[in-house]
Amino acid sequence: MAEYMNYFGQGPEEKFILSIKKSNSTITDCLFTYEKEYTKTDTTTTKYIFTAQRKEKKRFTLYYQMLMFFANGGGTCYVLSAGNYKDNQLLNKNMMSNAINALEKEREITMVVIPEAVHSPDCANIQTMVLDHCSKMQNRFAILDVQAKSSENQTMMEQVKEFQTNIGNNGLSYGAAYYPWLETTILGDKDITTDMFSWSADSELDFKAFFPKDSGILNYANATIDEIIKN
Repeated sequence: MAEYMNYFGQGPEEKFILSIKKSNSTITDCLFTYEKEYTKTDTTTTKYIFTAQRKEKKRFTLYYQMLMFFANGGGTCYVLSAGNYKDNQLLNKNMMSNAINALEKEREITMVVIPEAVHSPDCANIQTMVLDHCSKMQNRFAILDVQAKSSENQTMMEQVKEFQTNIGNNGLSYGAAYYPWLETTILGDKDITTDMFSWSADSELDFKAFFPKDSGILNYANATIDEIIKN
């Protein structure tokens, strides 16, 4: 992992927005929610939801996937750069074409994984290119991801069918797809700091009253109320 960081650096900085809203509010794209009743001095009881959301959609994930690869016993790994994160550009088929062709020079490779392709509009094209490459080389196997739902109302079966349609029929014996997604984290307590968190401007309640300093939900964020306010 130290060698990877030497060549490619670390992952993008994590930033989260915390908020407290009434339980009937519209809540979307949350990492987690925590619901609790709160009674004001006039004995009125209202249900509120504490939420945490990523400030920006997480698309550049290779650094964290490399951490998990080595944490789970991964050994030798070849990492081939296809672009520059500074350009904030998602992978596309043109970027990947030269990169995949370059893989032909290394015979030792047995598995090909492009985890960030799943965030690309060109995901299906990139995945078919990988399958074609593995089929041509006949000594390696592709691990693919089923792309995210194309709409909120899309069912799991529709999502899988769309993936199967887009991937085509070529080279299928040289690949496999994981579904559903496995969501996990590699961050430890020492990796979480108060600088990662800020409060949403539309929070509807005095959170110092709702979540005291010894609150478990704030311990989850590894920060005290005072530290969050200060930052």
